[in-house]
Amino acid sequence: MAEELRKYDSFDYALFVRPDMFPLSFVESVREKTACMSAYQWDGLSRYNEVNLYIEKFDRFFVFDETDLSDNLLPLTNFCAGSLYPSVSGSNEIEKSAFFLSSYDPARFRQSIELKRLLEMHKIKCEFIFVSSKRNKKQDKEIQINGFGVLRKEISYLENIRNVVNADIIIDICVEGHQGLSFRVFESLSLSKKLITTNSSIKQYDFYHPNNIFVWDGSNAKDLSDFLEKPIFVVQSQIRNKYTFLNWIKYVFDFGSYKEINLPKNVQSQINAGK
Repeated sequence: MAEELRKYDSFDYALFVRPDMFPLSFVESVREKTACMSAYQWDGLSRYNEVNLYIEKFDRFFVFDETDLSDNLLPLTNFCAGSLYPSVSGSNEIEKSAFFLSSYDPARFRQSIELKRLLEMHKIKCEFIFVSSKRNKKQDKEIQINGFGVLRKEISYLENIRNVVNADIIIDICVEGHQGLSFRVFESLSLSKKLITTNSSIKQYDFYHPNNIFVWDGSNAKDLSDFLEKPIFVVQSQIRNKYTFLNWIKYVFDFGSYKEINLPKNVQSQINAGK
């Protein structure tokens, strides 16, 4: 990276996603050559404390979890990838299907077992896959006994999107302690898919509609049946457009005309009131 950087005298803009994945010295070198530098932390600050050493290096530093917001940090969500999504969507099969792909985590696994069971009771075909790079035979056996797939390494985002496109329902079981929204949320928004999520904060966003999004808390199985039968509600284009990458990148660099992407209003107002 450093060798490539030396080829350029200056930059107008620079964006780091998960800046703590880069050596601090490299970030500082880019800083010296860049007029406007932004960063986006799409994971909780508490999970990766080292990122706090990077914040002061940036003009604009964004977080996706409302609990991380402070005076010097800005709110941001993930975005709809737009042109990366194939133009066709929906399964060709009569049987409805649900798709879930995740790195292996014991808590996520426990939650997904019960949800998968409930969906299959409603005749939903489930493709639940965990990426498990550790060669743990006991863990693999447990995953497979419960009817889950196992991957040894991560697949590309485009491969993942192909699976998402062919599903009717996207499953989102978030990391414990996270309130930020995963990319699964924005895939469902962009592709007009139903979403089942464990992230209750989603109800506070402007695109939320109970026909499209079901918040599963482990005890509301009776409500799931009604949700599965409801037709998709078409979210207004002006709301969907706010979460496109084009608007997202303009907001990140404070460039041109854009709509701000805020985290839930009630949390944001509490922060503003405390300033």
